[in-house]
Amino acid sequence: MILLIYILTLFSFSQEKFMVMTSSEQLLSASERYCLSVIGTIEATGNNDGVIIENIIKTGGGLKGYPYCYYYQYWAYEMATKEINQNSCVQVKNPMVKSGSSQAMFDYAKKLNKKVPYQVAKHDLIVWKSAKSWSGHIERVKKVLGGGYVMTYAGNTSNGLSGDQREGNGIFIRKRNVNHPLSRLLKLRGLVGYEWL
Repeated sequence: MILLIYILTLFSFSQEKFMVMTSSEQLLSASERYCLSVIGTIEATGNNDGVIIENIIKTGGGLKGYPYCYYYQYWAYEMATKEINQNSCVQVKNPMVKSGSSQAMFDYAKKLNKKVPYQVAKHDLIVWKSAKSWSGHIERVKKVLGGGYVMTYAGNTSNGLSGDQREGNGIFIRKRNVNHPLSRLLKLRGLVGYEWL
């Protein structure tokens, strides 16, 4: 009976995917370049700090010490948006919601209500949520491996060799599965994908 309750709790969130509009494929590529540029960054003291990480948090409107898994994703798009707008007559808009919440983009995409089949693709955002609170975790798909497995760009995580998968010590590339919870407490909520005209 206890095992059955655990299994039902484990998969209490339905797996959904929603799409949001972005200005161009160029923005996806440019933002990925920024994601990659800070891979391997380590927190200065293990308290969500250090020059690069603090700048990432500040770009999203947060304060030093804030969890930054979402700020990292927002920062990459914001930097790419500024770069494109400085070098092109065609202006683009950051498709990410300015927020510190790991749930912000999923909530926004769900309101737009463009639901699509649950199939993971490069650049998708994977969103996990605590079953007991508003908190969670978010990562961006770097590469689709098959069988639900993906490589991701992940902020505020461990290097995968030791430490917590969510509350980590830096920015790393991780291997995840889009059909599994992140931990006993963090259930998979769904995916946010991008499309362009």
